[in-house]
Amino acid sequence: MLCWQRWSRQGILVETSASSFGLHAPSCCLPESQDALRGTVRDRERMFAAVRRDGRSLNLADEELRRDRELVMVALQSDGSALEFAAPELQADREVVLQAVSRRGVALLFAAAELRRDREVVLAAVRQDDRALRYASQDLQEDSEMTMASRQNLGKMFEFGELKRDHEVLLAAHGQQIKPQMPPPEDHWTTLATIGEHAKAIRLAPPEVRRNREFVLAAVRQDGHVLSCASCKLQRDREVVLAAVSQNGLSLEHAGTDLRDDRDVVLEAVAQHGLALKFVSTELTWDREVLLTAFAQDGRALEFAPGDLRRDREVVLAAIRQNGLALKFASPALQKDRGLVLFAI
Repeated sequence: MLCWQRWSRQGILVETSASSFGLHAPSCCLPESQDALRGTVRDRERMFAAVRRDGRSLNLADEELRRDRELVMVALQSDGSALEFAAPELQADREVVLQAVSRRGVALLFAAAELRRDREVVLAAVRQDDRALRYASQDLQEDSEMTMASRQNLGKMFEFGELKRDHEVLLAAHGQQIKPQMPPPEDHWTTLATIGEHAKAIRLAPPEVRRNREFVLAAVRQDGHVLSCASCKLQRDREVVLAAVSQNGLSLEHAGTDLRDDRDVVLEAVAQHGLALKFVSTELTWDREVLLTAFAQDGRALEFAPGDLRRDREVVLAAIRQNGLALKFASPALQKDRGLVLFAI
């Protein structure tokens, strides 16, 4: 019986026969497990084709190819977050890391510690995505140049160091948003509230403001994650939490325990961000509608499903339909399922 090579859309080699001709490949021609599948990407030329399409295909490369500097650089050109899958020595390579953070700033998270202390590397990361500042060394988090580079998102900027109390930084960051004729504010949070920046203001506001329901509602509608700044009472307020998770599903992390067990709140959260499944009550992780809603948004939410459901072929299939990488969270037996492996790639 004939057997020959076929390449997937991602450039991954699959040994199979032509079903369109009514032939069936013997089992020796198909990968028996995900490990076997990874072994099929050893062909360097095909791996280049894969990472050009999707840099994170580097995840499927073997250790030798993850040490291939040229291959890794191509992957990073496609998606800077592929730095996660590079060999440790390349995560410590300054040129490689600069390539990564210039494409995706938060890839700084995967850089070696010494490069997270490197001023040029961190500045490049912050200019691409201000959230990268949280992954820099402590001294650089408090550096005025770094903070100014992240001024496009002032709320995040003021999370770091003593600069949160620096009035000149506040004014410079707002630029045209603060009119010259406006009198100097008594404090920063009132300035932000005055121009309608409630989500940014609440990070700086005193405790009594964080207990103000109207103010907190306005804030979480702008940025659900600032639910973390609200008082404990408001983190248990159903309307406040619903507003927060509608804007950012991951804010479910900061909701009161009872609301993590509220089916409507949970469905709203996982529909907005599938990985919010991580913060759902144990009971609701068994709810199929909750699971399928989460998987429809991000198949990787399979990681947070109960073990028994990760052995359920139908459940796993729903997850990998959205993201083939979810297969790594399936049970070992289903990771060896040829049909699921082929579907995942």
